[in-house]
Amino acid sequence: MKKIIASLIISLIFVGNSFAGLVGSDAPEINAKNWINAGENVSLEQFKNKVVVVEFWATWCPPCRKAIPHLVKLYNKNKDEGLIVIGLTNEKKSTEIDKFVKKMKMNYIVGTGSTSSQKYAIRSIPNAFVIVDGKIIWEGHPVGGLDQVVEKALRDRTEKKVKKTETKKIAKNKVKSVIKAMK
Repeated sequence: MKKIIASLIISLIFVGNSFAGLVGSDAPEINAKNWINAGENVSLEQFKNKVVVVEFWATWCPPCRKAIPHLVKLYNKNKDEGLIVIGLTNEKKSTEIDKFVKKMKMNYIVGTGSTSSQKYAIRSIPNAFVIVDGKIIWEGHPVGGLDQVVEKALRDRTEKKVKKTETKKIAKNKVKSVIKAMK
């Protein structure tokens, strides 16, 4: 009996770790065969100083179709503050997806023919990740708490910029006062 309980506990430890998710880890690089609303290639590296939402979806997925207008609204509201939204699908039919993107008014970056879902250990869609400074800070359903996380990340990013600017101004003023004192 003790052996059975011990093996159950060990199994639960391994199963628990496999569902721990990627939050807190470096964001795996993304890929796609084709990009819509973007240049030739898209890389997370390009958006280092932005708040990035990477969302996995498909045209045939009803919950994904319901989440898209929400993502469009979130993107439109926050794009000028530094939000980037990237929707990735493993579907490859470019003309079908082009029509779908237009119909759904998806004005954010869309990647088709992506294999990134493997790197992100996607088990169900839609599934979104928030990435800041190359780290995954949140994972979940795009309609369940995403807005609050994005808005907080954007606020924190803005506060960091303000502090950095203030620190530079203080340092500059100190240098000026030292130079004045030396004259």
